[in-house]
Amino acid sequence: PMDLLRDQNAQSLGDTLRNAPGVSVHQGEGNRDEIVIRGIKTKADFFVDGVRDDTEYYRDLYNVEEVDVLQGATAMMFGRAGAGGVVNLVTKQAVRAPVHELTLQTGSWQHRRATLDVGDVLSDTAAYRLNLMGEDSGGFRDEAFLQRYAINPVFNFRLGDNTTLDVGVERAYDRRRADRGIPARGDRPVDVEPETFFGSPQQNVARTTVDSFDARLEHEISDNLLLRDTFRATRLDKFYENVYPGSDVAADDTLSLKAYNRDQQRIGYFNQAELVQHLDAGGMRHTLLYGVETDVQVDDDVKFKGSTVHGVPLANPQVDIPIDQPDRNNHAVGHSLGVYVQDQVDLATHWKALAGIRWDRFSVGARYRLLPAGTSTQHTDKVWSPRLGLIYKPNDEASLYASVTRSFTPQGSNLTLSLKTPDGAD
Repeated sequence: PMDLLRDQNAQSLGDTLRNAPGVSVHQGEGNRDEIVIRGIKTKADFFVDGVRDDTEYYRDLYNVEEVDVLQGATAMMFGRAGAGGVVNLVTKQAVRAPVHELTLQTGSWQHRRATLDVGDVLSDTAAYRLNLMGEDSGGFRDEAFLQRYAINPVFNFRLGDNTTLDVGVERAYDRRRADRGIPARGDRPVDVEPETFFGSPQQNVARTTVDSFDARLEHEISDNLLLRDTFRATRLDKFYENVYPGSDVAADDTLSLKAYNRDQQRIGYFNQAELVQHLDAGGMRHTLLYGVETDVQVDDDVKFKGSTVHGVPLANPQVDIPIDQPDRNNHAVGHSLGVYVQDQVDLATHWKALAGIRWDRFSVGARYRLLPAGTSTQHTDKVWSPRLGLIYKPNDEASLYASVTRSFTPQGSNLTLSLKTPDGAD
């Protein structure tokens, strides 16, 4: 919740997720959020307001109301994903009340950051909210820097007594030092000063721009029937270059450095249509959820490698490495369709039951411009995901549950490395 984020001055998703038991934060090669949920690593199981957001970048919290962590198999509600769970960011929306908040921060290692959150009503049928963020900071690591900004205006419209429309756009830019950390000697980190940087100050950089458009339409058909449709479009433009330790530190205090860079563009279109129905049947209250989810993603991925440099002295582990060896140049397109239904049944005062099933079809195709050039491949998965659960709520603050469900990760599910080995699943 926002109160905890404020108390901790959390400014990244990694800061927040350290509060969640069973979740650990990984390095992400210095260019993306990457976490381990219940022992399963993921860089793709992220959602924004319940809609897939599996592009690889660092997410800021300037416009986030709360962070949800759902652990365990989640395919019934979210479709393809890892078995560890998913993370959902709930963003700030336009409300029909004044909002005015300005935050200015400064601190150690040249930390400078500002955020602005303003909003109000525009008319009897419209309201707005605007979130802005800018940061220019250093860090305790040598050569560290972080420059980022973001803007997110959102609007709420009443299109009648029973219909609302929320619309928002966002641009987020992030440029930072790509830093792979400290290498090992044997089974422990080598004994150097914590600020020691391994890489190239001229080359190690990660640069990301993310543009998105969101729209959610809700229509109350009757007191017991609600229809909502959510659409999200995203565009990622990302480049990063890494010179990093390619070996542990030898007895003579030398190591190897490797290098690569990667240029990626990804466009995604997602739509989720849901119908929520409340009814009484069999002496029990039922909440039925019917849903159809579709998405299309297009990914272009170019990677170059550099030669390995051996014998780099531990006393000065900074080397420029020419990166000029083509490694891959792929174009991938993914199509997904999911259809699901779920029933939540109020069995008694403290007991609820959940039963649902979902069918997904995921198809991905890739065309290789390199290795080998001019070839292409296609793969399609069709999967059923059932769910059955029982919930006991002794009071309003606690619940105990048992659940049986499943998740699936189809071949090429994340597109970024999809089908490089055509017969192997991600």
